[in-house]
Amino acid sequence: MTTKAKPLPQDLKPQENLYDRMSLQFSAHYEHLGDPITSVISNTSQVLLASDLEVYSRRCKADHVWDFVDLGWYKDHSDKIGLILFENLKPVRTVAPTQEEKLADAKRVLVIGHVNNSTNVLVLPGCSQFVRVDHPSSLQVRCEFEETNFRITIFPYNPIPQKS
Repeated sequence: MTTKAKPLPQDLKPQENLYDRMSLQFSAHYEHLGDPITSVISNTSQVLLASDLEVYSRRCKADHVWDFVDLGWYKDHSDKIGLILFENLKPVRTVAPTQEEKLADAKRVLVIGHVNNSTNVLVLPGCSQFVRVDHPSSLQVRCEFEETNFRITIFPYNPIPQKS
């Protein structure tokens, strides 16, 4: 037996001028033997115009050859890309890794480069990095050693126009 969905109350119906929000929280803690812990905590939030674009997330593989980043459906909407998160995924094993495997895994550094810039961003295994660039379609990735699996997540950006 199926039931018919009840209509939304008037105050829950979609309206003009509804907003999206992008919030970031970052914390880093460093402990040096014998010293107090040094902590940095940063929070930011930005209200954006509502967008029909969704967050894009995909697992990818990088080897030693530079390859352009797969932007998914953002390929045709690169002006709407806000932040891109790269996560360098550690290998998943069913048994404990050997010492040789641990050493090899530590070399699987994801390198993020930009065609118009000689500076690269390095993402260590098990770590992540947010980037924001002017021309996302020019982003390239490679792995310094053999290959690595990584996840890319793209967040939309639709800023509220500033009144002059």
